[in-house]
Amino acid sequence: MRQKSWFLVFVLILSIFLSACEKSTEDVVSDLRKQPEEIDSYTGHGKLTLQAGKKSQDVDVEVWYKRPNLYRVQLKNETSDVTQVLLKNEKGVYVLTPHLKKSYRFQSDWPTTSGQVYLYQTILSSIVEDQSRKVETDKKGYQFEVATTKYMNKTWVKQKIWLTSDYKPEKVEVYDDKDQPIVKMVFDRFEYDTKFDKGVFDSERNLTHAPVPSKETLGRIHSELSAITPGTIPQGTKLTDEQTIQGANGSIVVQRFHGSKPFTLSQRKAMPDQLEKASYGKPVQVQGFLGMLLEFSNQKSLVWVDSEKQVEYEMVSSMDTPEMIQIATSLTGQSQK
Repeated sequence: MRQKSWFLVFVLILSIFLSACEKSTEDVVSDLRKQPEEIDSYTGHGKLTLQAGKKSQDVDVEVWYKRPNLYRVQLKNETSDVTQVLLKNEKGVYVLTPHLKKSYRFQSDWPTTSGQVYLYQTILSSIVEDQSRKVETDKKGYQFEVATTKYMNKTWVKQKIWLTSDYKPEKVEVYDDKDQPIVKMVFDRFEYDTKFDKGVFDSERNLTHAPVPSKETLGRIHSELSAITPGTIPQGTKLTDEQTIQGANGSIVVQRFHGSKPFTLSQRKAMPDQLEKASYGKPVQVQGFLGMLLEFSNQKSLVWVDSEKQVEYEMVSSMDTPEMIQIATSLTGQSQK
């Protein structure tokens, strides 16, 4: 009996000790708030899955970060086998398409006001800033359910975030207003305090040293420009005019859509060049490709390159950004005429 009593006392003391060691939600959130200031660098790798209707697209993602504000995100479209790089250094923000030798450069506060699901800082700030967050804890780590205010796409309503016990990201799932999963990022590797070689955040180096698509992929790239009409057009809007003009680097097909939500869509072969714009802009994800969004007064310009078709698009409109991205995304599933 005495041994049993001592055992019960030991179990009680141990349970009290373990309870005292468990962190409260407030303690965890406080740790996450300080986390960006306590790490000098990190690397992450995983798979980004983008859902568009019944189709999904997988993108291999590798993220490098170095304090205070250097980012390199390499995105490889697993369907088309082409790679793009989203880069931020002291000179600005770049969207690079290395195999086309194409570069966009613009000024931006990215990712401070709007980031992506594969950026650690964006993940943490989404948790910290949502006062209505839901938290579940187990032995492996933490699961959060929070709002999606850190992302540009306003059709994204909520997200679930899984972190390990030492706050490394494991998975992020984003849901729409019908509670359907539309974006998923699964990390298979994430490490703090990475040592980088000199020059890894240099734009010229990234433009010339990124992976090159296979010969089979390059052979599938279209050599001639053929216009594509978006698969998604706003209700009350229709194509009213299409004409081909001759630019300095070849033909440009210009489509004008009039109605309730008018827009102009230009298409041309992507040429090797470096386009620098002083205007304020933001990098955006157009399904499996990267682009940039520029704002001029009440007009917006969305520019992106379909690396597989080797076509550069520009859409000009006063529509909301999510609507423009939805139209742009619908072009990726369309066949050329």
